[in-house]
Amino acid sequence: MRYLIRYCLHGGSVGLKTKLWAKELRENSQTDNLQEMAKRIRQRTTPLKAIGFWRDDNGIFRDCPCPQWFVQRGWRAAELDKILGYLRSGHNFASCGGWSVCRFRGCEEGKRNGTGNLTDGEWYWPEGLAHYVERHSILLPDEFFAWMREKN
Repeated sequence: MRYLIRYCLHGGSVGLKTKLWAKELRENSQTDNLQEMAKRIRQRTTPLKAIGFWRDDNGIFRDCPCPQWFVQRGWRAAELDKILGYLRSGHNFASCGGWSVCRFRGCEEGKRNGTGNLTDGEWYWPEGLAHYVERHSILLPDEFFAWMREKN
């Protein structure tokens, strides 16, 4: 399970980008929630925790895990709507230059699986992670789930 939260994106180091993003949030944000998140990020001494970045044959994603390794039908079924809502309500962290595609062969719903990364100030994940949880029953680490429950 630890492998799933490995810092796959940019070798796990998002320090400078995190600082610049937090500064932008602080200067442009009018909501307390965003300001509080920016404050937490500025105070961080460790990188944000990455989750849901999947193996691809190209570039920085070669060392990430395959999503198929984490399929568990019925995982947290009673709380699925809350989990999906949380994943979809993350704040835009970074935009990418193209669409991510689902790593499950033949998945039509995942042809356009997001173009950016989201964060809650502690974790960051690709925009399409909710698709994997909803459509493919991908389980998330207990550490992330506990954090999510604490925030909701």
